[in-house]
Amino acid sequence: MIEVKNQEKWKFSDLLGDNVNRKSNPFVLFWKQIEDHEIKTFEKRYNVNKPGLLVFSKAFYPIYTMIKFNDIRQYDYTKLSYLDTTINGTRYLVFEFNSFLTLFGDKHENK
Repeated sequence: MIEVKNQEKWKFSDLLGDNVNRKSNPFVLFWKQIEDHEIKTFEKRYNVNKPGLLVFSKAFYPIYTMIKFNDIRQYDYTKLSYLDTTINGTRYLVFEFNSFLTLFGDKHENK
């Protein structure tokens, strides 16, 4: 399930340091929305378990994506630049969206 956020209220400090476990951290709220609504709705409708993916940006920033570590660990993501963070006990990786797509690009291109 993909959730897209183009909001100004997030900051990189929400992904690092003391701010990651604040109740008001927007990433906590974004993931709660994904897990409580998007994933449950999809699983109920299609009887399939799919990982969540958060795509986010704001003015003058690149587009980023955030995924739970357990949902990406089987891919060779280590060639990419990423931020490894833990929020409320859950480990996430954050990538620039375009580089994240290179993990899957060859599998979906028409040849």
